[in-house]
Amino acid sequence: GDVRHMPIADESRGIVCSAYLLLHLSGNQRFQALREIARVLRPGGVALIHEEDDAPILKANGGDRILSRQLGVEVSIHELPEGADPDVYLEKYVLVLRKPPHSIAKQ
Repeated sequence: GDVRHMPIADESRGIVCSAYLLLHLSGNQRFQALREIARVLRPGGVALIHEEDDAPILKANGGDRILSRQLGVEVSIHELPEGADPDVYLEKYVLVLRKPPHSIAKQ
């Protein structure tokens, strides 16, 4: 399938995981993939995107703050801690997308 056009219902997944996905896509394709992942996350859902290099993530569309605004999700980038065993952690960076829960209107 194509991560840019997943045949999955809107807001239907609580967790989405991927590894080494973004490095195979061009800049616009990366943004399309992240937008699609954000679309299928249900409110309160989390996506973990593992990459060995932060460049595809940061270049996807201007960094975490801009991506957060464009995707409508909280975006954070985590780097492997200094001194962590590289034999245990194959990927160096994890991009985390968190879709905030919908606000509940008071009645």
